[in-house]
Amino acid sequence: MFGMMEGIFSFIRRQVGLRTDAADENGSLHAKVADVKSDTTVIKNNITVSLVASNTVRAEALAQVGGKYGRDKDHFVKGCVIHAGGSVRVKGEVFCSISNGGVAIRVNGGERYRKAVSSSDTFTAFSCDIPVPANSIIEFCVWHNSTSSFPEDCYLRNLRVCYDVVTRSGYSQFV
Repeated sequence: MFGMMEGIFSFIRRQVGLRTDAADENGSLHAKVADVKSDTTVIKNNITVSLVASNTVRAEALAQVGGKYGRDKDHFVKGCVIHAGGSVRVKGEVFCSISNGGVAIRVNGGERYRKAVSSSDTFTAFSCDIPVPANSIIEFCVWHNSTSSFPEDCYLRNLRVCYDVVTRSGYSQFV
């Protein structure tokens, strides 16, 4: 009985191997996993992706968001994170109850785009292409410069972030 258990243990040790086994596609299980991991790292390091602004919607918030806000300040309404760098197209509609307000787009806290509302009775469409570094936070904000000390209505709706993902060489596109 002892010989059979020793034989089974020896077989398992040979098949699974030690964690320190060298990466080898024909070796033990640990060696094969190390080989796959090293190949994956090489592939990951050789593929650099970037974003190109397009009309392909990647993130959207269609519901109307906003509220009553005080003046002379950007008020954060919605945000998203973009993990790869490049350029993205942001689109949406903005409404302010006065004609002296609009939308501001900030990337990592710095303003990249500002659109004033020319009419206070309807939603106004906006669209712009903005550069974004990798792992960026895009913030959609509303603002107004009313002379009144009372809060004014400011809303955003149909927010979209659009882009295509391309490899560094530019010959391959994927989603």
